Amino acid sequence: MKGFKTYSIALLCTTVFCGCTVTSHVTSYNAFDRAINKVAEEIKQEGFSLESSEKKNIRDIPLSVRASESYSPDEHGFQGSNATGVSYSNTYSFKNSNGETMSYTVSYRTGVNPKQGVVYVTDVSIDGCETSNPAHYERLCGKSAPIHMLTNLEKDTTTVL
Repeated sequence: MKGFKTYSIALLCTTVFCGCTVTSHVTSYNAFDRAINKVAEEIKQEGFSLESSEKKNIRDIPLSVRASESYSPDEHGFQGSNATGVSYSNTYSFKNSNGETMSYTVSYRTGVNPKQGVVYVTDVSIDGCETSNPAHYERLCGKSAPIHMLTNLEKDTTTVL
């Protein structure tokens, strides 16, 4: 009976103190940033130059992630826990030589795994697109517009969640 009791306690301790980890394929922030630049290049080929960008962020999940030595905030542009639990909404505004405008808004969340030095994005969506001239709408905002490449980004890295 004493052996069963010891075994049960050992099993309980193992279950309680061993955490589960899940490895997930994610899109790195660098890949996301390259995609944003590629969208701007393709819109420029349509005659519209980037005029401005506005980033809004909202802390919506209180987290306390501590940056380890392998995580470089200077390289990634995020500071420790500021990279996780934040939703961003970026609006990019463009203008052509005729004064016509185009803008779109992309929303996403960020995450960080400081031990791996990985900053990644999730839940990317296009939350709005508009053109001052309706003739440009389908080409710049429609289903086959360059902005939609942002919602189908390659998952180029893995992280432990």
